[in-house]
Amino acid sequence: MKSTNMIILLVATLVFSASCATEKSNSGPNKLSDELNVNTDDINSTILLVDSAEMANTHINGSLLSLKLINQSTETINFNGNYDLKLITQKSGDWIDVSNGFYYPDSLIKLLSAEQDPVGLTVNITPYIGALTELTKIRIIVSGIIDSKNTLVVAYTDVIISP
Repeated sequence: MKSTNMIILLVATLVFSASCATEKSNSGPNKLSDELNVNTDDINSTILLVDSAEMANTHINGSLLSLKLINQSTETINFNGNYDLKLITQKSGDWIDVSNGFYYPDSLIKLLSAEQDPVGLTVNITPYIGALTELTKIRIIVSGIIDSKNTLVVAYTDVIISP
C-alpha cells in the first residue's frame, strides 16, 4: 500500500513538473518580446517596474499612479524623458493603447546602478480609459538603454484600474 502511494505521488510530481516546464517554455522571453512589441530578451531582469504600497496609489481611472523603477544591474540605464512608456490593455483578445494624461519633459534620464542608487526612480502616469465601467488590467511598459553597451532593456508591470 505504501509503495503504491509513493508511486502515485512520484508520477503526479513528474506530471506536474513536466506541465510547469512546458508552460515556462511557452511563455519565455521571445513570446513576451513579441507580446510587448519590443526587440529584446532583457525583460524584467535588468530593470524592474514596481507598484509599491508606499506610493499610496488609488488605482482609479484618470488618477495619478506612481511606480518605482529599480535598476538591478551594475550599469547606468538611460531613458528618454517619457521612459518610452506604453500603456496597453487587452480587449477581446487584442492589445489596445491606453491614454496617459501625464506630461513628460524632453530630457535624458539616468538611472544609476543598483549600488549607487538602490531606491531607483519614480515613474508617474495618469492612465485613462474612457467610459470605464469595471475593473480593468492595464500593462505599463518602460524601455531604456544600458549606457555602456547600447543594449535595450525593458520592464513592465500589470495594475488593476477601477472606474
